[in-house]
Amino acid sequence: MNDIKFTSGLSVVADAHVAFRGTPFVERTAPLNQNALWMRWDRNMVVDCYSDMVEELAAIRNRVAMGDMSPLSKYVIAGPDAERMMDALIPREIKKLQVGQIYYAPWCEENGHVVGDGLVFRMDETTFRVSADPGLSWWKRHAEGLDVRVTDISDSYGILTLQGPHSREVLEAVTQSVQELPFSRLAIVTIAGRRVEILRQGFTGEHGYELWVKADDGVAVWEAVEAAGKPFGILPAGAWALDIARLEAGLLIVGYDYTSAGPDHGGAGIQAAGRYRASPFDLGLGRLVDFRKADFIGKVALQRMSNTGDHR
Repeated sequence: MNDIKFTSGLSVVADAHVAFRGTPFVERTAPLNQNALWMRWDRNMVVDCYSDMVEELAAIRNRVAMGDMSPLSKYVIAGPDAERMMDALIPREIKKLQVGQIYYAPWCEENGHVVGDGLVFRMDETTFRVSADPGLSWWKRHAEGLDVRVTDISDSYGILTLQGPHSREVLEAVTQSVQELPFSRLAIVTIAGRRVEILRQGFTGEHGYELWVKADDGVAVWEAVEAAGKPFGILPAGAWALDIARLEAGLLIVGYDYTSAGPDHGGAGIQAAGRYRASPFDLGLGRLVDFRKADFIGKVALQRMSNTGDHR
């Protein structure tokens, strides 16, 4: 452990006493990490920079890159009241969300301040998944009194992100055609004999996909995608390059770009007084607030903000 470096943001911190907790891909990412440079992301460590951040960013923009997004929190909301609960929490029209479709959305508290944002996807009529930064307390709090279960499956899946202009060609080289998979839709395929859930999504502004794979299958899927990507000049991209791509695309992370108004602060551990909290309008997410809905948490406050222009 003494030769491993940990980072916080962009500054290197050597700490031999930090417990190392990898992701389902660590058996492949560790040997590729030429700099031995790791970043703490919630409860896990991910590679911050494999060899050269500029080269990794160039691969995202010009060819194709693969990265590890596994530390994202992953929750299942299931039960007869699941749609009712989600419709109350999400300011988009959940009843219109089809099976296999994905919404990007913020969720707010009663004063209209953003608790978090992320992906919400519908697995079947009574089952939803959420992929976001830590927020288990928030979701469980609102499940009370309803016939619904909130399950943390964060450690059950790895997320391999495949980003860049050639991401579709790489994916089709290792599995079936995904040409007809629209943005914000989900498909189930087989890679290296393993079941993989593919989301036509990304966090870089490029054409891309997120591959959800059972934790035990992570290494096999990583190796298969890596081999299929070699003719296209694929590179592994660390958290540093992925974060630069995210910033260039204008995408948000709670705790860094805004402070959560909710009870969970596991991602960045930052809390702030009400006047420093943000509304969807402050974050450029006002388009995702649907006032045509009958009701949702924060609607009254958000309607006032929209009418007056005072977003605090």
